[in-house]
Amino acid sequence: MANGVWHTGYHIKIELTHADLGHPDRPELLDEITLPIEQRDRELLQCPQHHGTGICRAEEEDRSPWMTIRRRTVGRGHDPGGRASAGTHQTNSR
Repeated sequence: MANGVWHTGYHIKIELTHADLGHPDRPELLDEITLPIEQRDRELLQCPQHHGTGICRAEEEDRSPWMTIRRRTVGRGHDPGGRASAGTHQTNSR
């Protein structure tokens, strides 16, 4: 699980452990990044390590640096904040 992802459109790092994702000026960000992959650009979210160095650990395991975000519920009830749980790497399609 990743604690952050790089947003290739806004050129910002998204901090998944922060309630405001590290960007209080972008209240729509959580809804945007948790859209199903078929409803957004597949290359919108990138492994921050890949962004910084050009390669991430996932690529060493033949996985993609492009990421998806899933919402999770916290505790027993629904999380009204709709927090993001983590980014997962997508499998390379070769």
